[in-house]
Amino acid sequence: MALLPQGEAKLQVLKLERQHGGESELESFDLPIPASQNLLLRPAVGFVTELGPAALLNDHVYFWNARGERQECQIAPILPPNIRTAPWIRAEFISGRLQLSITERQMPLTEHQGPTTSLRVLRLDAADLRDCGSSITSKDLLRVPRRAGSQPMPVFSDAEDLPQHYDYLEETSAPPPNELAEKLPRDPSRYESETWVELDAVVGSADPPDPPMHLAVGRVAPERGIPERAHYSLTFAANAQATVFKFDGPDFYVYDLADRRSSNRLGYIEIPGQRIVVASTLPKEAWRLQPARIPWVYPPFAAVKIGQHWRAAWLAPNGIWAVESSDRDPGTAELIFGIKDPLIGEPDGAKLQFTRDGEFLVMQRVQFPLQVLVRVWDLRASRRAWMADASTTERELRAAACRVVRIEGGNGAFDDMASKLFQIDPEHRKPCPEVAGAGS
Repeated sequence: MALLPQGEAKLQVLKLERQHGGESELESFDLPIPASQNLLLRPAVGFVTELGPAALLNDHVYFWNARGERQECQIAPILPPNIRTAPWIRAEFISGRLQLSITERQMPLTEHQGPTTSLRVLRLDAADLRDCGSSITSKDLLRVPRRAGSQPMPVFSDAEDLPQHYDYLEETSAPPPNELAEKLPRDPSRYESETWVELDAVVGSADPPDPPMHLAVGRVAPERGIPERAHYSLTFAANAQATVFKFDGPDFYVYDLADRRSSNRLGYIEIPGQRIVVASTLPKEAWRLQPARIPWVYPPFAAVKIGQHWRAAWLAPNGIWAVESSDRDPGTAELIFGIKDPLIGEPDGAKLQFTRDGEFLVMQRVQFPLQVLVRVWDLRASRRAWMADASTTERELRAAACRVVRIEGGNGAFDDMASKLFQIDPEHRKPCPEVAGAGS
């Protein structure tokens, strides 16, 4: 995981250990100066295939050669004109590349049409950044077709060794064909509706760019005006060629893009969806999708393939739901820790991601103008086994919990009000005593 500490002139790489007991390593790379505000490009960090860790900082891209020597590319002046002159540029590292996106707004040609937007995307690889010249200025842009209104940004696949795709959801203005309608799930938050239209996932190839194709994934009630929130979301699997879709509610659907079939509907493909049912007796209100804090993305949702089954996570109003099926019963999932509550976390995340092996779940939270907070959940079976092992002492469990508390910037101490509320005696008000030398 690549990190850019606020106010510090360094990029940090956190290497997460697969086996419990191993210490995570933190490697630092020096940068010239900390991030500044009011520049063309917002800061971003990540990894570029063949280059390793990279930082977009102060309109420069920094990376390191095999000898550990810092290289740089002053990227802002050599961007294609329509990218350079855009009022806002979204920068992120996706699938081993630096990706810059802009939104272009088109006004309606007639009074019966509404405004539309299209997305243009510049994807830069290691060769582009090493050259740092005309190859960037003249590089062809990926163009995502026009879409009505202000829709969430398309989702891009992030597995660099698999075919590159993007997709987004689009409500049609017509019901699905009769032979298809009963096969498509309905939006459970609108069951009382008498009118249904088709909801499609529009899937396109990002490299090389090909015309996008429609995939019918559900039925929704036609919206009038601006909806209060999104009732559905989608994502790409972190390590498989699949797109994953869900409505409100616990269930989700997996579509294997390698198993696409031709359709008798022009512009459509057919993929049999695998429904993953979550075994739960919780009320349906508990499974409402929580919107992202930023309005231009779908509700945060992540999925990863584990063996022959699936693990998924999404925001809940009071934390993170994380579920997993099994190779024995791949169509039925359960809450990942066997508890009836979500993982502890903030409900205002902007992005959820699994690591490629699915052992860690990462959430990003945005605090404007420049700060991004990161939370990591350790989902390793070895860690869960260690916690459940009868030979693991209370002292060891407390030490592990207190490490998390200190990362949060506190010592877990209860104040007078909390002590009275939970009836905690003075001897136990500080469950995580200060560690000698911790403040040095």
